[in-house]
This record gives sequence, structure tokens and C-alpha cells, in this order.
Amino acid sequence: MKLLQLLFFSVMLSSCSSVPISSMVKLASFDEKDLVNINPNQVRTRITINEPAELQTRDVKLALRFGYDGEEETEYQFILDLLNNKTLKESKGFFSNSPKRHQYEFKIAVASIAEFKKYQREFLKYGKPEKYHWTVYYYLKKRPEEGEPINLDLELKLAEADDYFYLLKSAEMDVE
Repeated sequence: MKLLQLLFFSVMLSSCSSVPISSMVKLASFDEKDLVNINPNQVRTRITINEPAELQTRDVKLALRFGYDGEEETEYQFILDLLNNKTLKESKGFFSNSPKRHQYEFKIAVASIAEFKKYQREFLKYGKPEKYHWTVYYYLKKRPEEGEPINLDLELKLAEADDYFYLLKSAEMDVE
């Protein structure tokens, strides 16, 4: 019975959230070794948005905000360079349709590698923060009509051999 309740709770939580449970588990299990061993040259961010919106590919930043118990939060921002940009075709499926989407892949810019390493040194010095989260700052080049939502996928990959994991999946945003 408890297993059934846990399964039900997990399904409800994942269906009500734009952050998949697998991502929550992956980030919650990070420790000092995992973050210190990240090679900033291998970090990738992927942003996917639906038509008619388009992303402005400059001034995109990966940010890591963290805080230790009783201290003010600190944020490091890492400038991202565009690696590739592709258009994903509209697809029609039995259960759902997917609109035409734009997918952008970024890497940490050479200018931000030193900043990333500075963060890693601070992490070694103070240990695992009590709370932290990754986010990506971006701007739209082309916006949809007012009232037309944008669907956004935001993914992060911390090593070349790893798969992307979602920070946000199918998040719906209203543009004003």
C-alpha cells in the first residue's frame, strides 16, 4: 500500500511540475566531488522554444545561485556561446502534436571558464551549499502575439559523456 501511495505521489508531483523528478533526484544527489570534477569546457545548455518565438543568441548566461546556512546567497554567471541552432519540424502523433520548434545549444564561453573555476575553488573551500540552483538567462528576439504562450524546455549537460537533463520541461510562459 505504501508503495502505491509513493507511486501516486510521484506521478502527481511530476505531472504538476515543469521540473521532472529524475532531474530533482540528479541535482539532490550532487556532492562536492561531482561539482568539483565538472570540466567547464564540456558543460552544455540546450534551450528549445516553440514557433513563432525565437531566441536572441547573444547575452545568454548560465547561472548558479547557492547559499550556506545563515548567509546571503551568491550567484555566479557564466556567459554562453552558441554552438548550434536548428529547427525541429512540427510533428503530429496519436496522443499529442508538437509544434515547430527552435533548439539552441550553448557552451560556456572561454571568457567564463576562469569564473567557473573560481566557483569550484569556493565550493572546495566551503563545502556543499545548503541550497543551490541552476538557471539560464536569455532574451527573445522574436515574440509571439500577446496572449499566445511559449513552451520552453531548458536542459543542462555537465559532461560530454552524460545525457542532458531537464531543468524545465514543457514549461508554459505567457509573454506580455
